[in-house]
Amino acid sequence: MNLMLKEYDDKVIERMINKYFSKKEEEDPDPDQQRARIKQRNDDWEMYLQNKGEYVCMMQSRPFMLKSMQSIFVFDVAVGVSHCAALSREGHVYTWGCGDYGKLGHGGLWDVAQPRQVQALNKRRCIQIACGANHTLALTDNSMLWTWGDGRYGQLGHGTWQDCGLPCKVLNPESARQEHLKVRWVGCGDDFTAAITSENRMLTWGNGWHGQLGHERMVMGGEAARRKRSDVDQFFSRVPSLSLLTQTKQDNARGSAARTRSNAEDSKMQEILNRLKVYEGKMRCNLGYSPSSSTADDGRARARSLPQQVHLLRDVEVSKIACGSRHVLAYSADPPRVWSWGEGEGNKLGHGTCFDQYEPKLVQELEGKTVSSMTCGSMWSAVFLETEEAKVYGTLPFEMLP
Repeated sequence: MNLMLKEYDDKVIERMINKYFSKKEEEDPDPDQQRARIKQRNDDWEMYLQNKGEYVCMMQSRPFMLKSMQSIFVFDVAVGVSHCAALSREGHVYTWGCGDYGKLGHGGLWDVAQPRQVQALNKRRCIQIACGANHTLALTDNSMLWTWGDGRYGQLGHGTWQDCGLPCKVLNPESARQEHLKVRWVGCGDDFTAAITSENRMLTWGNGWHGQLGHERMVMGGEAARRKRSDVDQFFSRVPSLSLLTQTKQDNARGSAARTRSNAEDSKMQEILNRLKVYEGKMRCNLGYSPSSSTADDGRARARSLPQQVHLLRDVEVSKIACGSRHVLAYSADPPRVWSWGEGEGNKLGHGTCFDQYEPKLVQELEGKTVSSMTCGSMWSAVFLETEEAKVYGTLPFEMLP
């Protein structure tokens, strides 16, 4: 519930009183332990009273002006999970919020309570910004892309898996002279990045667990594929198999005349079996082998640390993209078509199913329709047409329902 600061402060104080003073102390025969518990309670209460700023989380029920930004004309705003970025009309980037992973771009991990200009980009004019869960992007007017923050999944595009506390430019992996990647539009999800180059090529990099990179399938043939499957099968040979657990459950059922089992125990065994099925399927995919594809020698790469073109869109001039937490929309104007891929939970891809899509797939309902803009959330996608019509897919939060 969104409350003003004073109301929320009163709520916290009331909770603290109920927690520490309203409940009757348990009888403890040891007076030393009882005194230690009372001392800890009093210390916690005093710390709260002396440092309200660290204990009270201010939540605003209505918009308010940032005093430090009153004299700055803000051109664009981007928001991550725990940090914000703003772009001024002059092309300066300001960031504030939680500073872990170096995602604020100030060279450290400290938090910043007020918008602060990113000094590393002070002499450059930025035209677009974007925020992932823990990383930040800035595109300059000379088509140069700068990234910083969390790099665990390669989402920074620097060819490493390391974090970066200062903006670093993304290089073109196909250039032998270490030239920067020429980009005209960017977007990012929680832990992946997507970009449209000056030649209208679609590039993605970062985490691709749900297929959000669009180029997950890697062909593996011959001896390499057989060796991959052998390694995976050898790994699962050391894990208790599902067939053994299933057989154990059947044996227990046959011996129920002599040894009764309650319904709760049977339900618990079935729950364990279901969890192990999901676990085994995910582990096999993560190790690069899916038992369902017995006729195809293929695996799935889960992360990329360098920009890579989306193979199925290599002959398509992509003009717009939109990124959700784990899915992507792409639009081409000639002819008008929309593709979507990534996590499919809640039918947010618009294909009529809830399955993950590992490669770009046309949204049949939008084929031939001119799109003016697109946007995505974590569980939904919205496409706005030039006919002033909006198509929304997925699961909408309660506060967004009409």
